[in-house]
Amino acid sequence: RQTARHTLRNERIESATRTAVRTATQTLKTSSTDVQKVLKGAQAALSKAASKGAIPAKRAARKTRRLVALARKLQPSAFKTAS
Repeated sequence: RQTARHTLRNERIESATRTAVRTATQTLKTSSTDVQKVLKGAQAALSKAASKGAIPAKRAARKTRRLVALARKLQPSAFKTAS
């Protein structure tokens, strides 16, 4: 019973995480909305999934790094720092 409950919980978390990452990727590729806000939502979903044990922490870190790299590539102006 416990395994069944954990499996259902993990499936819900993984699904929400995939949706957040997919939405962020599509948003980055199509529009120039607030990049930081889009990334923050996806990073939060990945971190939460990792902290709950639904996905491995290293997978969450890897996906986060790849999202940030994509954002920097597609919209570099969003990452300019004031010097």
